[in-house]
Amino acid sequence: MNANTLSQEEIDALLEGSLEEKSSLDFQSNPSTESQVGNLSENIATASEEKQDVNDLGKISFLHDIPMTLTVELGRTKKKIEEVLEIEKGSIIELDRLAGEAVDLFINGKLFAKGEVVVVDDNFGIRVVNIVKPKERLESLDN
Repeated sequence: MNANTLSQEEIDALLEGSLEEKSSLDFQSNPSTESQVGNLSENIATASEEKQDVNDLGKISFLHDIPMTLTVELGRTKKKIEEVLEIEKGSIIELDRLAGEAVDLFINGKLFAKGEVVVVDDNFGIRVVNIVKPKERLESLDN
């Protein structure tokens, strides 16, 4: 067998955690095998961590059916009461956003993402283009 590969027996022993007990493996005489075992051990550890992350997600699965309100904000403006009272059918209200600029997506009133407006079967929709980072989310709360 190639000196750069592990045999099935060596892989099985490593997976079972008994690689140290195998007398047939001589790491001192074959440093490339030691390196491969180290890499394989790191891969197994990484896979184990990923499995743990998935298990942690499963622990919060009871939250999956909690309703949340998603709101899309096209823009904002400030008006005096007098100006609001003058609004009638056909009035145009100028917003603080440029045409084509990303809209804000809020979840339960908290800024979550930015997106672009799309039309889906005669309905408006949002294509998410950026998830807001936690730091930006905190800054938006201050405004």
